[in-house]
Order: sequence, then structure tokens, then C-alpha cells
Amino acid sequence: TRAVALKIILNMLLTVQDRSVEIIGALMAVLRSVKEADRQKAVDILQSLSQLLCSRWSAKEAFRETGGFLCIVSLLMTLDGCFGLAQKP
Repeated sequence: TRAVALKIILNMLLTVQDRSVEIIGALMAVLRSVKEADRQKAVDILQSLSQLLCSRWSAKEAFRETGGFLCIVSLLMTLDGCFGLAQKP
């Protein structure tokens, strides 16, 4: 399942720090390709990244190096309106 795969990726990041930029870059590429219909995939990846970024300084550096902030902002713009919030006229 996706949850198990993400846990494996997180464990890899925790143990193989010299490839963290490469692995996080791959996760960012997946996030960039997420469409509105696949928003659960994006949420799962974001939750995993959140756990990782809270636990490892090296992951934060890799996140910055791979354009993580721009990716997250772009993703949020893509998913606009998916969160069930009523928009004001």
C-alpha cells in the first residue's frame, strides 16, 4: 500500500542521509505531478514529509535544495477548493 511504501522511503531517508536530496527530490517530483483527483496521494506524501522534516535537519536542507517550498505552494494552488471550504462570493 501507499502508506507502507512511504514508511519505507522515510526509513531510507533516516538511514541513508547522503542520498536524501535525491530521494526528497523524487518525492517533490511526485507532488508536482499530482492532479486534483489524486489529492489523497498528495496528503499522504505531505504527512510523511512533515514527520521527516520535524525529525531531521538534513531533511530540511534537502527539502530546501529540491525546491520544496515552491512545490508545496504550487500544490496548494492546484488543490484550491478541494478542502471543502466555502468560498465567499
